[in-house]
This record gives sequence, C-alpha cells and structure tokens, in this order.
Amino acid sequence: WITVKPTLEALKKVFGEFIEVDAQHMKKYLPYYESVQNGLETSSNETFGETLSPTRVKDKFIEDMRKKDPKTIEMDWDKEHSFFLGNVDHFRVTEDKLMKTIPFVFGWPLLVGDGNHHLEGTPFRMSAFRTIYSKSLLLINSRLDMQLDHRQAGLTAYDDPDVVLEVPIFCTVNYATNSRMCGGAALVKRFNTVMGTSFPDDTPVDVLAVFCKEHSLKAVPELLEELKFLYAASQKTPDRERVVRLSQDMLSGNRIIGQLAYTIVYLAIVGHETFIEDIF
Repeated sequence: WITVKPTLEALKKVFGEFIEVDAQHMKKYLPYYESVQNGLETSSNETFGETLSPTRVKDKFIEDMRKKDPKTIEMDWDKEHSFFLGNVDHFRVTEDKLMKTIPFVFGWPLLVGDGNHHLEGTPFRMSAFRTIYSKSLLLINSRLDMQLDHRQAGLTAYDDPDVVLEVPIFCTVNYATNSRMCGGAALVKRFNTVMGTSFPDDTPVDVLAVFCKEHSLKAVPELLEELKFLYAASQKTPDRERVVRLSQDMLSGNRIIGQLAYTIVYLAIVGHETFIEDIF
C-alpha cells in the first residue's frame, strides 16, 4: 500500500509516525492494561503465560468490557470521520466480525455493546475497537429504534413472532493528524475513486483496510447523493408509493418515502454540518 524508497531515512519517515502514535497510546493505556492483568492473576491465583491461559484472560477481559460504561470512552486524537455502514440482523454481528475476522483491529475490544447493562432500556448500542498500526479508535454504534422491516405483509397467526429486524450501523473513526500513516493523499484518493467512498485524504491505511470490503459504506457526500436520487424518484412515483398514509402491511422500509426519511436521519447521525440548510 505504501510506496517507499529502500533507504534507512525513507523507512524512518514512514514508520516514525506509527511509532509516535504507538508510544503515545502505550504511555496512556499501558498502566490500565497492566492493572487488568494483575487483577485477573490475583482473582484466579494464577500467572499469565504459565497456568493462566490467554484464552481465559481474553474471555474475562471481554466480559469486563461488556460491563464498561460507554461514557468512559475518550477520544484520543484530533481527527474524526463518521459514516453509515449498512444494515445487519443484529448489532453483535458487527462486533463479532471485528473481533474475529478483521486482521487490522485488535480482537480485544475497548467496549462491548451487546449485553452491556449500561445500555439496557435504551435504543442505543455502542462498541469500540482499536486499529493495530495507527491506533485509531473505531466507535461502532446503532439505534434499535430505527429497525427496518422489509416484509411486504404483516405477521399472520402462522408466522414466527420472534422476527429479527435489520438495524442500521454507524461508525466514527478517531485518528491522529498525519502525513505518512495514510500512505499519502494520492493513495486515499485512489481508494475513494475505486471504492466509491469519501474518506479524508489523511485517513490511515489500516482504517481503509478495515472497511475495504464494505459494500454500502456511505458518508455525508454519498448520503446526499442518495437523498437527491430518492427525492427525485419520490416526485415521479404513484401516490400509493409516495404518501405517508400507508396501511400497516406497507412498511416504510419498502417505500421510497420511507427510504427518504431514513436517509435524512442517517445524515443527522453522521453529523452533517449543514444539515438544516441542505435538507430544509
């Protein structure tokens, strides 16, 4: 991903930024992780690497992260970028994917949202992960009150009442100001052109790698384009497709007016700066 001359000075320039953010991250968080490990060793009366296996440590750590208050998560860096990731059957699907199948993030999350008692009784779900190389923070969140139901008809007496609905997933990336962790602005621009995305020119390469296989990733520019398309389409559709007064079996997720409404809400959630001016 990064083109670099095979010289010591060139390598120092490239790896210098990665080493700097790594040092800042270690200085801030190493005492915390050491205290967690010491606590686990004390409670189990075992020593990590000897009788206390890494698997048991990780399971206990994730259990603790499920009890963590989301309000304690702090932004580490000065840059942010938010986007819509798409819809999934359950929030834990995204958490499991990041923990088990993405090699560019630590499999030990900073916060687990599924089953977190601090979020019980609320429509909000949130988890946090750290990328391996740039130490960028990935805040994954969802709103259960925005579940989508794509069925064309309502439930009958013969249907399973426990139907899993789709929930929208959003991500905010918090990353450090850089000129080389991104591989250069040209690399990010090329990525955006090929993938149809709008990542900032200084987005670190490991962040790009995390989301390179996502097919429905949409930040503000993509959502605005979708909004224009849906609005134009809504003006040309028959009234039964366009009006809000639909029967219960005509669910909003299947109608242009419903898709238009969801897109407007998504723009608000990702923090569109001129939301009022552009929408209303």
